[in-house]
Amino acid sequence: MGSVRPPHGRPSLDAEALTVAMAMVPGVYARNRHFPLYADARMRYARTRASLLRGLARHLAGAEGPLEAVAIERASLNVQVKYRVSRLRLERTAELTPVEAACVFHLASRAGASGFAVTGEDRMRLFAALRRLAASGEVADEAMAALAPPPGAD
Repeated sequence: MGSVRPPHGRPSLDAEALTVAMAMVPGVYARNRHFPLYADARMRYARTRASLLRGLARHLAGAEGPLEAVAIERASLNVQVKYRVSRLRLERTAELTPVEAACVFHLASRAGASGFAVTGEDRMRLFAALRRLAASGEVADEAMAALAPPPGAD
């Protein structure tokens, strides 16, 4: 995902970074307060993608029942996450960028999922994405605060 230039002379935003921020703190980038963002198709895609990441994290945390056949395959350009939720008769495969995967694992671990610890490399990817958003002046403090480890971690 690339950067876009919103109207009114504002600096360009990074769609992948916005996806991460919207996934980590969903209400911060509300459409009624950031309407110009949603005029661009890539920003609408970021909102949709953020929703997908939150859904994956909920499933990995067991919100819909126990997971079966969980497989995570990391390649240089993408991460594939596969799992099954028998209670829902759901089999899911998601192709994620490394930054999106780091976001999903971060959200899942914060929700109490075991086995999805965020690596140092994942954390650096998330910080880098939010720093790109901060460079545009659009990052919310809540998004940066969401990267803090949960109480009792570390």
